[in-house]
Amino acid sequence: VIMYVTLDVEANKVSALQIPRDVYIGDDVKTGGTKKINGVYAHGDEKNQIMNLVKAINDKLDLKVDHYVTLDMDALVEMVNWIDWGFEMYVPCKIVLKDNNGNQETFIEEPGWYTLTGAEVEAIVRNRNYPNSDTQRGEVQRYFYASIIKNFRENLTVSDFIKVMNRFTQNITTDMH
Repeated sequence: VIMYVTLDVEANKVSALQIPRDVYIGDDVKTGGTKKINGVYAHGDEKNQIMNLVKAINDKLDLKVDHYVTLDMDALVEMVNWIDWGFEMYVPCKIVLKDNNGNQETFIEEPGWYTLTGAEVEAIVRNRNYPNSDTQRGEVQRYFYASIIKNFRENLTVSDFIKVMNRFTQNITTDMH
């Protein structure tokens, strides 16, 4: 997931733009031949891969990137599993998962609220088997972000939040200090 987040401290406002992984980025950017933004990270400067993406977002999408944060999927799974009251998420559509052999299994039968484990959330946010591909995948991911905020707001004390963030930061890379 590529998110472009802006923080307006004076207005106490956070805005986020989700950049679909299949956005065409051009012929003159190294993408491994895909010409899509999701190929930019792994091509170009191998020592600082995130800067490949930062440069493409700055140059091609004309969005200024002051800082970056990367988060690995292990952090997402751990964070959801750490929530001992059960992570509740609204799933807006049927979820059909494919395995490596192309076999399909219905995971979520119908839209609704579900209590999920970290592995189940990972399967949902990584799923690419939607009728409307990236558009529907992005919608499902937005429901995940909203669920994270809802779960934390409704259930975390300040000390719980600090514990989560201390564990969570072990799986984050950033240039902010």
